[in-house]
Amino acid sequence: MLPSGIDFSAANEFSALSFAGNLLGLQRVVLADFGGNYALWSLANETWYYVLFPSLVLLFTARRTTSRIASGTALALAAVLLPVEIILYFAIWLLGVAFSRARIDCGIGALLLAGAACRDVRVLPPDR
Repeated sequence: MLPSGIDFSAANEFSALSFAGNLLGLQRVVLADFGGNYALWSLANETWYYVLFPSLVLLFTARRTTSRIASGTALALAAVLLPVEIILYFAIWLLGVAFSRARIDCGIGALLLAGAACRDVRVLPPDR
């Protein structure tokens, strides 16, 4: 059975509005997921992380007070308007950002200890 037309209902998870909302990262924020959205469940989260992170950086690095106030206001609005899960996962995402910048240097003793702990790991010879 063919549909009679394009559905723009926000209640229908297969509507054109739901599809467009998912493209803009509004799933689970304003609209339902498009279809099941099983493989892309974190799409809205990641969209908002890449919106929130520059605002957070500007909050601490902007030279103008108005820029700091604007970024702080944007962060406060996001914290109030976005689902709690997105804000919580953003905090966890920020931990990943912080640890990606950490440099870990270890001496030969630590390397030997790690090698002993991973004694079942085998290095394959190069292809000839």
